[in-house]
Amino acid sequence: MAKYQLTQKQIKHEFIKCGKDVTYFINNYVKISHKKRGVIPFALYPFQEEILLKWTSNRHNILLKARQMGMSTLVSALALWILLYKKEQFIFVMAIQEKTSKKIVAKVKRMYDLLPPWMKKFATVLEKSQTNFKLSTHSAIEAGASADSAGRAEAISLLIVDEAAHPTHNMDLIWESASPALSSCEGGSIVLSTPKGAGNWYHQQWQQAISKQNKFVPHKLMWYEHPEHDDAWFKEETFGLKKRQIAQEFLCNFNASGDTFISPEDIEYLQNNIKDPIWMGLSGQQYWKWEQPSPSKNYIVSCDTSRGDGDDYTTAHVIDLGEMEQVAEYKSKIMYYDFAPIAVQIATEYNNALLLIENNNIGYEVLRKIESEIGYSNLYYSKKGTHEYVEAGSHYGRSDVIFGFTTSMKTRPLILAKLEEFVSNKILKINSVRTVDEMTTFVWVNHKAQAQKNFNDDLVTSLATACWVRDTAIIQNSKSQDYKRAMISAIYVANTKLDIKLPGQQGYKVKYDGFKHEQDEKKRKKEMEHLWVLRG
Repeated sequence: MAKYQLTQKQIKHEFIKCGKDVTYFINNYVKISHKKRGVIPFALYPFQEEILLKWTSNRHNILLKARQMGMSTLVSALALWILLYKKEQFIFVMAIQEKTSKKIVAKVKRMYDLLPPWMKKFATVLEKSQTNFKLSTHSAIEAGASADSAGRAEAISLLIVDEAAHPTHNMDLIWESASPALSSCEGGSIVLSTPKGAGNWYHQQWQQAISKQNKFVPHKLMWYEHPEHDDAWFKEETFGLKKRQIAQEFLCNFNASGDTFISPEDIEYLQNNIKDPIWMGLSGQQYWKWEQPSPSKNYIVSCDTSRGDGDDYTTAHVIDLGEMEQVAEYKSKIMYYDFAPIAVQIATEYNNALLLIENNNIGYEVLRKIESEIGYSNLYYSKKGTHEYVEAGSHYGRSDVIFGFTTSMKTRPLILAKLEEFVSNKILKINSVRTVDEMTTFVWVNHKAQAQKNFNDDLVTSLATACWVRDTAIIQNSKSQDYKRAMISAIYVANTKLDIKLPGQQGYKVKYDGFKHEQDEKKRKKEMEHLWVLRG
């Protein structure tokens, strides 16, 4: 509650107290203009206090928010506090257009005008315009809408980017221009927006923040976290809006366009079920684990290799074949000739897992190094032209067998379809935020599923290959082998003789009466005679 009748001692005490606690300052002395209730105190809701604490505790912040959550007002109040209590600070505001960033400056000026007169005496106005507001603390806030204006200042204490997902922003250029000015004084940033489709700068930064691949600390704010927003409010606000608009503006959903290969509903389900790794290792935390190897489980390690000097990544998934759960993941820009021992290390760790590597281009060199130099007993082999799985050990001396998996125009649609089938039917459990992130930018382009421009699909394709091999090669091969063994068994177990003494010359089965070792010997010889059946 604002205090206007204070002694000089009380005024000094209050001013110092506000300088130490931005939440106390806002709750007690900041007023705002409400469109229905006029001028009212800015009493913070608990969720706003939580966001404010995060903003003041972390240097770089990125906020994914629903509409009408009061975040522009909150960031304006924080800016006013900095102007009052921090000397020689420069706050730069970027928005969709300059008129939008001017609104934040206007809010700061309006909040200042509504402060108690005694408080304004501590920091008087030096400059005041539509785009600029400066106090006697020599701290200022300025509005702009271009990368050039963002980079004008020698030092930026705080960069505020509002509606950062809007497509008119050339955010790559803006961030590149502003970064030196931020770095020169260890300045911070607050980037906030509702989502506006996947693939833009804001979406990319958000995804990287979630997976701890950049400097931003992510915060997400859903519509229902506001105490005044109930179901009736949501129904009224979304009335007449299209599903895509509702998903983006109120549900914080990047993937409402319907152009993703995996449906937006399935991506949302995956995003809600990702888990933090229990272990992150190797240089740069490239190798993530969600489960340590279990002696009773069978695994497959599916890899997609790259040169290591371009935009693509070398990736690997460890999949529990029984539960169809992703239990480990590797992603790095390692040089291809250094990946071979890492792939073997991962596969060996997970119970000598079946090691599946694409044999195209660079992958062939990795496979060759593993087979001829390192040696590994459980590489994936298949028949040329058919992709029929051939167990390691039975491939020796066969010219119709090749190591690795061949991705071609024929097999690519098949493996991707298998991935979509597993995801849509919730057969596959994906734990990694990195993998799910790739799915959000894996889209249809001219009737072909591929990574959106400037994004990667290495984790998606290696995971799809694992699904296809598991379901189509390994499972079907297992069923086929069981059938063939049963056929051989029938050949040497059935011993039908003709009894000409019976009317109609009917056949009957007689039990073999020889010694057990003789029976076993006959069985072994008969199996050897028909070994070609198992080899296919």
